[in-house]
Amino acid sequence: MFHHKWKKIEQAEFLINISHCLDKGYSLSEAVKMQSYEQHPAVQRRISTILQDLKGGLTLSDAFLKAGFPKENCSFLYYSMYTGQLANGFLESGRYLKLKEQQKQQFSRLMRYPLFLLWLFAVMAYIVIDQLLPSFRELYRAMSIELPYSVKLLLAATRHLGTLFIIVLVIIGFVISLIILYTKTFTPQQRHTHLSKIPYLSSYLKMYLSYYFSFHLGCLMKVGLPVNQALELIEKQHFLPFFKQEARSMREALVNGLELPDIIKRRAYYTRDLPLVIRNGELQGHLGEALEDYSQILFNRLDDKITRGFAAIQPIFFILFGGLIIGLFLSILTPMFSIIKGL
Repeated sequence: MFHHKWKKIEQAEFLINISHCLDKGYSLSEAVKMQSYEQHPAVQRRISTILQDLKGGLTLSDAFLKAGFPKENCSFLYYSMYTGQLANGFLESGRYLKLKEQQKQQFSRLMRYPLFLLWLFAVMAYIVIDQLLPSFRELYRAMSIELPYSVKLLLAATRHLGTLFIIVLVIIGFVISLIILYTKTFTPQQRHTHLSKIPYLSSYLKMYLSYYFSFHLGCLMKVGLPVNQALELIEKQHFLPFFKQEARSMREALVNGLELPDIIKRRAYYTRDLPLVIRNGELQGHLGEALEDYSQILFNRLDDKITRGFAAIQPIFFILFGGLIIGLFLSILTPMFSIIKGL
C-alpha cells in the first residue's frame, strides 16, 4: 500500500511532535494532522489513514500499529489511553524509539572502518594465498632450500581452507538451529531467565525490562489504580507476550499472599534495586511516582551504557584485524628472510 518507507527515526520525531502539540492544547486529531505538513506524500497518506482509523473507532495503539509503528511503541500508547496522559505516552514512546534508532546509526558508523579492514584483510589474504605462497614454494624448490615451518603450516591450511570453511559454517548453522529449536520450548519467562545469566548481555536485559515495567506500572498507579488493577491492564495488552504473561503470574502470586517486592526479587531478569524502589515507594505512599522516576534513571543509564559499549567495539576490532594484517605481513616476510639467509 505504501511505497515510501517511513523511517523509524522520522516516526520517533512524529511521536515526540504530537506530544508537544498535545501539551500546547491541541486535540489528538489536530496534533496528528499538524504533523502531515511538509511530509512525503506517502507519509501524508499514512497520517490520513491513522486519522480515518481513529474516527472509525480503532483504538489509538492499534491505529498506530496498523500504520507501521513498532509494537513496543504502540504499547506506550495503549497504557496512555488508560492513564489519560496522552502527551506523556507519545513523548516516552518517541524517546524510546529515537534512542533505539540513534544507537543503530551509531553502531553502523562504528562498524564501517572495521568492515573496511576486514575487506582489506580478505583481499590481502587472497593475494598471498593465490599468488605469493605458490611463488615462494617454487622459488624454495628451485634453490633447494627447505621451507620454513610457518610457510609449511600456512600452505597446509590453505590447501584445506575451502573444506574447513564449509565445515565451520555447517557446524555453526547446526548449533544455531539446535538453540532455536530448544528455546522455542521455553516460555518467555524461562527464555529471559536464561538470557539473564549471559555475562554483559544480562545487564542490558535487566535494565530494559525494569525500565519498561516500572514506567508503565508507575504511570498506571500514579493515576490512582491499585497494583492488581494496573497489572490486569498490562495483562490485557497484546503487543508484548512476555509482559502479558508476567502480569498474569504476578497477579496470581499477589492472590497467594506474596508482596510485589518479593515477587520481583524472585525474578532474575529485573535489576537488583527494583524491589527496593517498590518497597520504599510503598512505605512513602508514592509508589507510582517512585517507579516512574526510577524508570527515567534506568532510561538514562541504558542510553549511557549502550553508548559506552559501542565505543569499546572499535578498538577491539582494530586490535583483532591489526593483528591479522601483521600476521599476514610476517607470513610474506619470513620466506624472504629465509631466502636471504640461504644465499
